[in-house]
Amino acid sequence: TMKRKLTVVEVKSGWQDFAADHKWQRYLSACHQFYFCFTDTLWNSHADRIRDVIAGSGAGVIVVGMNGSVRKVARTDVPAFSFQGHPEASPGPHDVAYLFDRFISLMEAKG
Repeated sequence: TMKRKLTVVEVKSGWQDFAADHKWQRYLSACHQFYFCFTDTLWNSHADRIRDVIAGSGAGVIVVGMNGSVRKVARTDVPAFSFQGHPEASPGPHDVAYLFDRFISLMEAKG
């Protein structure tokens, strides 16, 4: 028997679209995974407020660049995150060190 899973991705056009949406929490029980999709511009402007709204819900975040590339995928219910970058193009070798620190902290917390 093949098990089917439903993943829902809700695309948001702006902060007002996200803030006015009060129905998304009802979708959580109807799917296995739920993600909001934001442009990187929207995410960079409102990430803290978005995190506050979805904290503890199990919803994830997908951030898409203006060229359509996926820049970030993160979950709020499990210790998971992604990163897309080009450290070789940055001005110094330690610009992404905080990501490795975060990864190590997640691993240490898991024991």
